[in-house]
Amino acid sequence: MRLISELKLLTDHEVLDRCLSGALNFAMYRLPDARSARLIVSEIVSDEINTPCSAGFVIAPFADSSRAIFIPCRYERTLDYSDAIGPAQAEIDIPACPDLSYIEAVERLRVILKERGGKTVFSYRFNARMNPGQIFSAFQRLCAAYPSAYIYCWHLAESGEIWIGASPELLLADDGTSLHTVSLAGTRPATASQDASWDEKNIEEQALVTDYIVSLFRDFGLNPVYGAPVSRRAGHIEHLCTQISAALPYGFKPMQVAEALSPTPAVCGTDKDFSIDYIHRFESAPRRYYGGYSGPVYPDGTFSFYVTLRCASLSASGGSAVIYAGGGITHASVPENEWCEICAKARTLSYVFKV
Repeated sequence: MRLISELKLLTDHEVLDRCLSGALNFAMYRLPDARSARLIVSEIVSDEINTPCSAGFVIAPFADSSRAIFIPCRYERTLDYSDAIGPAQAEIDIPACPDLSYIEAVERLRVILKERGGKTVFSYRFNARMNPGQIFSAFQRLCAAYPSAYIYCWHLAESGEIWIGASPELLLADDGTSLHTVSLAGTRPATASQDASWDEKNIEEQALVTDYIVSLFRDFGLNPVYGAPVSRRAGHIEHLCTQISAALPYGFKPMQVAEALSPTPAVCGTDKDFSIDYIHRFESAPRRYYGGYSGPVYPDGTFSFYVTLRCASLSASGGSAVIYAGGGITHASVPENEWCEICAKARTLSYVFKV
């Protein structure tokens, strides 16, 4: 506790340095369109969230919400991200030519989906290098570059790993009276006109996600309200997005909906069991937290959880890093186009870290 009490006297940069060197867990985040960021620090983590009255930060891995980690709030502060100057020093390897193993896996998957229908999200890992000491500068740059995204970074002391990213996708938010989520899928380069038409593949992909979420809400006895999809920009790319909400019945436990939603069809697939099996068999390495979710839990038990996307992981003790990006595969997918899409998503971070 003494180490945490000493943090009050330090600058933002010094606090994070002390957390990394003193083996403290931390999470910093900036909610979409918020004017400030928050930092949560704790000497411990837990696998239980006893809401209400348990403020902290949740980190859940891909396809296994039962292994979620909770960083209880032992110390917190508001962070200033307005003084970011220049890019963090990092190098990201985005191959000039498509990786043939990725192309082959996507084509194999496309043929399967032509018979069974639906979509499966297949991801790729890009190698990168970054100094962990630059992590706050990277976080500041992401906040400045993507004001409408959920910006996040956390450090787990036991494993020594750091995750950082800029996610455009809300998993689930509980405001005390209603639940809110989005169906976010389909990707193309950002266009000047919001009225530009989308192709059939992207429209179908996003509709599958919407249908899945609406059906899940109804399975919980909720009455979802939603409209038509609209284009939503995320940096230099854009997606199709449908806002979905539902009133909370008295005594309802919304955390169960978050656990059921993850992994969403936007990061996994519409046939969840098939997609998870294919991902585990053919992706080059475990996803870990990519495709899971994270976000703050407030003292009254409400929460804001976002899908862990557009992210990188690195070790606090070394400079090697991995950037994760994926795309939704359907029977109409063209493998080379899917490769271009994941490269564009990886550049969400490369524009900030400077290739």
